[in-house]
Amino acid sequence: MRLKLYIALFTFFSLYNGYSQVIVLDPGHGYCNDCTQNCTSAVRSDIEILTAMDVGNKLTALLQACPTVTTYLTRTSNACGDFPSLSQRAAMSNSWGADRFLSIHCNAGGGTGTETFWCDNSPSSNIACEDFATEVQTQMVDYGEWNYRRVVEDFSYLNFHLGVLSPTNAVGTLSEIGFVDSADATKLQDDGWRNQFALAYLVALQNDLGITTCSELDCGNPIVLTCDTVYNGSSATNPSNVDAYGCNNWTETGPERVHTISPTSSGVLTATISNFTGDLDVYILGSCNPNDCLGTVSSSSATYADAIAGQTYYIIVDADDGSGSAYDLLVTCPNEDIYLNNISSDLNTIAPTYDLTINCTQNYSGTASNVPNSYVYYYLSTDCVLDGSDILLDNQIFSSLNASNTSDTIVNSVTIPEGTSAGNYNILLFSDATNVISESDEVNNISCIPITVTEPQLDCSNPITLTCGVPYNGTSSSDISHIGSYACNSWTETGPERVHTIVSPGNGTITAAISNFTGELDVYILGSCDPNDCLGTVASSSATFTGAVAGHTYYIVVDADDGSGSAYDLVVTCPTPLLSELGINVFLEGPFTSPTDNGLMNDDLRSGVYIPTLSPYADALTIDTNILNTTGTNAIVDWVWVELRDAADNTNIITSTSALLQRDGDIVDVNGTSNLTFTVPYDNYYVTVSHRNHIGIMSANAIPLSSNPNSIDFTSDPNITLGGVNALTNINGEYTLIGGDFDENGQAQTADVIAITLLLGGAGYSNADLDMNGQIQTTDVNNICYPNLGKGQQF
Repeated sequence: MRLKLYIALFTFFSLYNGYSQVIVLDPGHGYCNDCTQNCTSAVRSDIEILTAMDVGNKLTALLQACPTVTTYLTRTSNACGDFPSLSQRAAMSNSWGADRFLSIHCNAGGGTGTETFWCDNSPSSNIACEDFATEVQTQMVDYGEWNYRRVVEDFSYLNFHLGVLSPTNAVGTLSEIGFVDSADATKLQDDGWRNQFALAYLVALQNDLGITTCSELDCGNPIVLTCDTVYNGSSATNPSNVDAYGCNNWTETGPERVHTISPTSSGVLTATISNFTGDLDVYILGSCNPNDCLGTVSSSSATYADAIAGQTYYIIVDADDGSGSAYDLLVTCPNEDIYLNNISSDLNTIAPTYDLTINCTQNYSGTASNVPNSYVYYYLSTDCVLDGSDILLDNQIFSSLNASNTSDTIVNSVTIPEGTSAGNYNILLFSDATNVISESDEVNNISCIPITVTEPQLDCSNPITLTCGVPYNGTSSSDISHIGSYACNSWTETGPERVHTIVSPGNGTITAAISNFTGELDVYILGSCDPNDCLGTVASSSATFTGAVAGHTYYIVVDADDGSGSAYDLVVTCPTPLLSELGINVFLEGPFTSPTDNGLMNDDLRSGVYIPTLSPYADALTIDTNILNTTGTNAIVDWVWVELRDAADNTNIITSTSALLQRDGDIVDVNGTSNLTFTVPYDNYYVTVSHRNHIGIMSANAIPLSSNPNSIDFTSDPNITLGGVNALTNINGEYTLIGGDFDENGQAQTADVIAITLLLGGAGYSNADLDMNGQIQTTDVNNICYPNLGKGQQF
């Protein structure tokens, strides 16, 4: 309906030419006839629809101050149905007798910046069109602070650019303000920037048409104000220069008193007048132009929410109806600050080439709704004073801070540079490092975390475990080089390093040899994860150390010199293992409670063919079924678990193994007959014995293991066992492990009773069968579990 009205008015407007210059503004693009947004290539998005209309309205308001100019809009709203076709827009312009036709658009396609088009098919002068387009481009770059893309004669989009410019009689141009699908979109949607875009068009039109009769404020001698300081002034006595401002519809008959202020921070700017008797109003302008009125105006104050640090604003006190008076004027400026807190690192000590993880929160204090993105720079500093000696490690951007979102927490990793000398340093964090925000306090932008940098260190966090005599097929590390040399030669190694470990089974010579490699590889033997603890001699493809000690862990490092890594085969030859024989004797309460033969445990599980050939313990050892055919004193009762523990720390398990328990209490190897042998360094060790439904025990003292066999008997003297009689059950003078630990948690508890009760009547190899006769019966509960309730492991 509105389109018909436009056409009906053509005849009326075509009768009016007068003396004024006619400018037609064309807020471009829009919806289709069915109000969708995807019918033609001319349609972009809501961002363009809103931006083009808003900028068009702002520009219209600015042009109202120019009495020799008549302005028309090809559309006046964003409603569906208010979008003329391209030919209709051109017909309107021609009917209105336009001198200038400005089509306002936004771009798409992922670029950035502004560009302006003109075409050579228009009836108007080509040179005039090109000059007008160049002027629009120049002012838009200046006022909009855009990237200058291009001014171009464009006849490539017949249904788009030419479709609206070609039929237009006026000197015309099509302006693409910015891109809706890139970072430009933030500015396109910002009201303050839209004011700037409108000003750019205004200046371009004034320059191109030579418009000089627009109402102007007298800004020749403005009063310079100071933020947050009251100025005592009085109304001007000169005649009124303007009678209206772009941010309201009030009539102001002046005169006007002009002041300026330049805030040092971005955010909310407020001008307030008080102690006045006249009819005064106050305005905030973005320039010396009444149509560049910003924010909101009330009876005695004006507020602009998006003031920009460093920009000059004009504060106008206008005496309406000429009723001036003295006044007090206070301009409250934004007070912004950026600072860091909650700073932490994952390490206090670190070697060169390693990464340090930094956590920090950047905070914003201020009133700005649109704060520029700011950077935090990370430096390695010796004294927490930012100067030329500090080393920049990294930088990271913080975004989206404003009055509504006052903090942003991030995690960042920085690398300590190779070659950094050992010593005490700081990680210095410098907020707003590029100084995009003018702050009230610049001193608090620096924060530090103290760290200690060590000598270069290998990365031994995930070593490859080797087996003596077994070839390992590996490849060089793809990591960076962490060290540059080893103490056992003078070679320079630029890495990276691949770390392996091996435990020497005996005393003597250990040799590491690499083969089948194409890179420049070297191999080293280290006594610890330290390149200065390099052992023995190094040849071109092997390393040898003659003083290896049984049980010690050695680090075998393959270093790819000059970064020229490759695949390789690595074999480590070890000394002959040290073997220690240990005889152990224990009884289990369950099968010893009612023995068939005095002094021997029952072997009902064996005779009932319930004992599995696969150990129920972690190492999953297996036995030959023939072992379970042995009867008599050496018949097998069940599996047990044996550990050797460190004499200096009985919680440190040195080695462990599954073993077999005979009726007479002997614990034997999985061959069914031999004492246990251990491949450990000759030393003293605590001995522990555990069973799947009995409470485990540990020797009261560490016993020596050597090349000479040794033994320990837990059945005759309770003092041999840690905890003594509290760790054992006395059955007719013989000491046994305590039964009743169904759930293997080291205690006989009510939970064990309940669990066993639920299984009564079952049969087979079960933890609930405490007397180990192959049956789960009430005697398991009544004779063993109940009497032992509350007893527990003593280590």
